[in-house]
Amino acid sequence: MIQTMPKPFTSLVVALGIVATLGVTSFAQEETPAVNVEIDVADPLDNPAVAAVLEQDRTTPAEQLQVVATLVDLGYPSVAEPILQEIVVANLSEEKLVSLADRFGSARLVRLVRQSRDPGIKASPKFQKAAATLVQSILDATDSRARDPERIASLIAKLSDESDAVRRQTRSDLSVGGEPAIVACFNALAATEEEDLRAQLLATLALMRHAVESPTLAVLARGKGLVQRDAAELAGHLRMKDALPYLSLFSIQGDEVPASQAARAALAKFGLPMPSPAEAFELARRDLAASRQGPPPVALSIDEEGPWWTWNAKTKTLSKQQLPARMLRIKSASRLARVLNLGGMPPAADLRETMLLIAAEEAGLSDTDVPEDLKQWFDSLSIAELNTMLARAVKQEYHAAAVKIAETLGERGDLSAISSYHGRPTALASAVASPDRGVKFAALQAIMKIAPGQRFPGSSAVAPALWYFATGGGEPVAVVGGSTIDHANAWAGALRAAGYDTSPATNGRSVLLSAFDVAQTSRMNLVVLDANLDRPRMREVLYQLRRDPRTAQVPIAVVSPGERLREMEPLAATVPQVLVEPRPSGTAAVKGLVSRLTKLASSPFPDAKERAAQAKYALETIAKLLKEGHAYDELIRDSEVVSSTLYDPALTAASLAVLENLGTQASQLALVDYASSETQPAEGRQAALAAFTASHNRFGLQLTRTQIIRQYDRYNASEISSEETQMILGSILDVLEGRAAKPQAVSGTKP
Repeated sequence: MIQTMPKPFTSLVVALGIVATLGVTSFAQEETPAVNVEIDVADPLDNPAVAAVLEQDRTTPAEQLQVVATLVDLGYPSVAEPILQEIVVANLSEEKLVSLADRFGSARLVRLVRQSRDPGIKASPKFQKAAATLVQSILDATDSRARDPERIASLIAKLSDESDAVRRQTRSDLSVGGEPAIVACFNALAATEEEDLRAQLLATLALMRHAVESPTLAVLARGKGLVQRDAAELAGHLRMKDALPYLSLFSIQGDEVPASQAARAALAKFGLPMPSPAEAFELARRDLAASRQGPPPVALSIDEEGPWWTWNAKTKTLSKQQLPARMLRIKSASRLARVLNLGGMPPAADLRETMLLIAAEEAGLSDTDVPEDLKQWFDSLSIAELNTMLARAVKQEYHAAAVKIAETLGERGDLSAISSYHGRPTALASAVASPDRGVKFAALQAIMKIAPGQRFPGSSAVAPALWYFATGGGEPVAVVGGSTIDHANAWAGALRAAGYDTSPATNGRSVLLSAFDVAQTSRMNLVVLDANLDRPRMREVLYQLRRDPRTAQVPIAVVSPGERLREMEPLAATVPQVLVEPRPSGTAAVKGLVSRLTKLASSPFPDAKERAAQAKYALETIAKLLKEGHAYDELIRDSEVVSSTLYDPALTAASLAVLENLGTQASQLALVDYASSETQPAEGRQAALAAFTASHNRFGLQLTRTQIIRQYDRYNASEISSEETQMILGSILDVLEGRAAKPQAVSGTKP
């Protein structure tokens, strides 16, 4: 033992007494207060208490950690640091780490980390890092052991042990196993009929409290037989309010249903009487209305994901998946709707519509079909009923359901879906002007299947919708409005680097012109507005963007200088899909802004492949209408934008078909220019020549004299061009002079 001379005001007997007390006190007891003794020593090793602690055995990790903790309690982390480092660098096995957790307890380990961060302790950053690393390793090892499937299975087997002490300890061990233990316990409930084991499993699940509520609700809603009965009993024991509508519906069923009696007992634990069938259905009905409009079953923002638990009645297994907040809300409502549907009471017409609407929304979001037990209802709906449900889906922003209903109306092919006796558009006709892109496209496709060339109330929206989708291919567009050219250029440059097609604007008028440009509105993914924007001012620009259906759901960022930030903040709460932030500075800041704006969108912006497919469909539909005849006067008005789609390789063929059948001066000029361009593929140039020939034969020559002369100049300047270019240019002149009557003719004869 190290010999030291006692200092003034220091008693060796007192010091050794303190060490002895610390030595016999259990390190796992959180309630044991730290002993703070101020000893006037210049060197910690001169402190008899420190010396006594250092004399203790330190051959095992547990002994080493005991010494470290005691030294920290005494206020000497610097002395404990080398010993702590020995434990860390030893790279202990998982088994040894778990033994440390068993020896000291997680609460005391966490306390050690907190002590190291206490300014009064004056632990070095190296000590703090080592303490945090070691404790985290111990906790991770403990968590891994608790979730080990083989260990969980062995623990479940121990629940049948004859010893009460073993069963009690086993329940305690399982209760810290997290989700793997929850799944294993429910699966075990479904796999056994031994009532004693079932009781032990339920007692174990009850220890997990809030963590087990969502899984219990999943088993209660979709389980069958004894496992559903056990879920009802567990829901009553845990006082699960979300289970009340299910318990009420099950309680009114006969005793032949195992869950019925358990549901009645569960309701009694809530202090509720046995409901009548009408009361049970009314409770479920109210809860259904609240769940489809309220927040998801877990507290999430709209862009976050949360857990959704599902019980598979066929395989008798419990599983979990992560779903977006909106999908969680729909799934919750759909689950209750299915139980309500199977409850035995025929639902009223409005409730039936609600149940079908929720089922259609879930089917649309998950890309599946309406469940079989509801599909018969859905298929039996009349055209008028489908239109009524479509109107409700659009109003309540059930966009996936609206798409599903519009597709169904299109498949029916019934003209009454777009016809009305009162002269007002039907829900399907109105949906073509929907601000939601998916609903708009589904409605457009449905109308084209029903009556593509016929006028009807609301048909004026068809042509703008066709051109809207026709110009949707290519890079996404970002509209930028800055109050200064420097800001506008900087933000536009950063957005171009992020993959956006954008150009800077320095006044409100330019912003609106870009936003409503037919050639790019369909590709517009976001808008950035400077709070100081004027001519017109930012608020007027914001109002115009929000009132137009084409831009109503485009996310908008209002970026503000610091002095106006507080003034702008209310916009985020009062205007949909608006984000208010300080002006971004630098590419990284703009990319972060883009990420946040993307999450703000009510529905995901389609990728390039989907937009190209929509554009191709729209262009092919326009070409067909132009060729076969149509009743849409507006179809020609925006036709000049097709010249922008012509140079997209994925849309060239469809664009040429449109230009061929337009018969306008602009369309023939676009065909001639494309065919004359040496930078375009030869196959496309030949197709453009054929389209120009066909257009000339059908509509006559529409080019102006100046444009014709320019074409002669092109031919005369082609002496050094390729033979193929000379042949195409010569063939164009043949058409101009009326010497080519067939679209496929290609002549190199000079004029």
